[in-house]
Amino acid sequence: MRKIRLFQGLLILVVMLSSSLAWASVPEVSADRTYYDINTGFYMLEGNVVVHVKNMEIQAPAARVSLATMEVYAEGGISVFQGGAFFSGDSVYINGRERHAYIDGNIRMEDNGLTITGSRADFNWRTKDVILSDVTITDAAGQRYAAEAVYNVRSKSLSY
Repeated sequence: MRKIRLFQGLLILVVMLSSSLAWASVPEVSADRTYYDINTGFYMLEGNVVVHVKNMEIQAPAARVSLATMEVYAEGGISVFQGGAFFSGDSVYINGRERHAYIDGNIRMEDNGLTITGSRADFNWRTKDVILSDVTITDAAGQRYAAEAVYNVRSKSLSY
């Protein structure tokens, strides 16, 4: 019995230390319900989830966040805001260390009077490039289709 209590105490201490050390460079997270899954190392978030990673905001009905690896998984209809640009899709995987967001399914991107819809988006927030797949591009010039398009949210330039 004494060994079990010692093990439980050490486990709680390790979890507390790893969580507090990770908060120095971690996303800010809020949700209606939050709990830590000790088996996976993820914080499980449910209801009105908002995650701030650097200068990016993700909104979703549910998400999993690893503070140790700076990863965010969200699904169920997500929105990502990055400096004036708006992305939405079915799901997102964000790797904070790589500074990439991968958005899948029913992609919609809006920025500076431009709307792009597609099946997948890969956003590198170092370069500010968004690589979109199977796209429909709509702007003042009309509507165009392309297998792939690259949009830079900093320079507002589009190539396809």
